Amino acid sequence: MKKVLLLLLLALTGCAAHPVIKETFPDPPIGIVQKCPDLATVDNEDTAQVSDILSVVTMNYTRYYICAAVVDAWQSWYNSQKVNFDSLHKPK
Repeated sequence: MKKVLLLLLLALTGCAAHPVIKETFPDPPIGIVQKCPDLATVDNEDTAQVSDILSVVTMNYTRYYICAAVVDAWQSWYNSQKVNFDSLHKPK
């Protein structure tokens, strides 16, 4: 019985000796927060045909809107998860 009480006392003392760990919401990984790709340019602007220019413009619009959708969705998800985390981990 004395051994059990001694083990219980040591366990409780060990828990009380450690500081409380503060949980924080992690920062986003560097690989996921990337810059959108550069837009394409028309090669040889002096002799470019209208079809070449329209092709580049169309490609640029597509790149922009895809990147904007991905970035907006990521930021919306991250911010909502951070709000949820912060509401559960308010300081007492």
